[in-house]
Amino acid sequence: MTFVKRYSDSLIELGQKYLKTDIRYLLNGGFWLVFGQVASTLFSLGLSIAFAHYLSKEAFGTYKYVLSVAGLFGAFTLTGLSNAVIQTIARGNEGIVKYGYRISLKWSIFFVVGSLGVSGYYFLNNNILLAYSILFIGIFSPFLNSASIYSAYLQGRKDFRTNGLYSVIRGLLPALALFITVLFTNNPLVLIFVYFAANTTVITFLYQLTIKKFKAVEVSSDDQTIPFAKHSSVINVLAIIADKLDSILIFHYLGAVQVAIYTFAMAIPENINGMLKNLLPLAIARFSSGRRDHIKDSIFSKMFRLTGFLILISLAYILVAPYIFKFIFPKYMDAVFYTQIIGLSIIINGALPIAFFESQLAIKEKYILSIASNLVKIPLLFLGVIYFGIVGVIVAKLISKVFGLTLSLILVKRMR
Repeated sequence: MTFVKRYSDSLIELGQKYLKTDIRYLLNGGFWLVFGQVASTLFSLGLSIAFAHYLSKEAFGTYKYVLSVAGLFGAFTLTGLSNAVIQTIARGNEGIVKYGYRISLKWSIFFVVGSLGVSGYYFLNNNILLAYSILFIGIFSPFLNSASIYSAYLQGRKDFRTNGLYSVIRGLLPALALFITVLFTNNPLVLIFVYFAANTTVITFLYQLTIKKFKAVEVSSDDQTIPFAKHSSVINVLAIIADKLDSILIFHYLGAVQVAIYTFAMAIPENINGMLKNLLPLAIARFSSGRRDHIKDSIFSKMFRLTGFLILISLAYILVAPYIFKFIFPKYMDAVFYTQIIGLSIIINGALPIAFFESQLAIKEKYILSIASNLVKIPLLFLGVIYFGIVGVIVAKLISKVFGLTLSLILVKRMR
């Protein structure tokens, strides 16, 4: 055992020397974040296989369209609260979580009013499927979004183990509910109801469990958290709209079947990118307690090494994608070409610059980055889908990611 420990310590020291990074911190926190993400990815993959086998492309495309609309509405809630809570708790103010929950619910009033208005519009136009779907969004999403703050609380406390274990529960139970449902019905409206009801129930339970376990006592916000969360939420509006716009545009211009093909093309690269996003809470928690000049100096060398690693992952996925789809998504072989192009997005990862802005409360830089990158992305998405279909949408997203990453590094360089 002593030999093994010495050998592992030597490997860690070698990794720290090469990556210029606290490997022990990444292994401790990153393991549990990756554990939770991998579990969620497996549940999502299993559910996708079930959808591919039991749902028609039309029904699945409609289901995904409604979830994209829900995400679009979510742009007008307090989306910046989670990252603000992470860095506030990292500074020692743990009581902010219950206050944050109440503030999030309060801000959801705009979400609810908007959902009811759109639902009423569809009722008047006799589109019962979308009318009820949007109504479900308005009923469940405020509680779903607000209770999700439990994860930010755990990340801020650097309790990545508990967060990882809770992520398993968060992924498993709703996936199981949807899997059972799809065995009995192809009705997208039923699936949409089960999706929101199951996720809201599970995440609310995890929020209450977190509060009880850590005996969190509510305190009012400090002078920075909520103002920063509001600024971040305004900044996020364009980003969320741009992020959800792809499926909505494909649905309107190309139809539900093409949404289904596009969704399966995106599925595995998005899950890989989701696991890489685990860098964000780790980096925010670490950057929040570090010196700005030291963090700034280290970002570029870390980015260079990270990109080399991501190139290998991207190339590996592009090579094996045809075999993966033939094995688990045989009905969607027409998505292989698209998923190989999307695989290039794995290389373009801006988690470290974003974490730097979040940890340093760099509101001006966040505004510049969000507005500029999304004003590039949104027009490209419209032009792409109109003139080139799915390929145009994918290329638009790749171009905008490259532009956003380049701009973020320029902004990091210019910060003082």
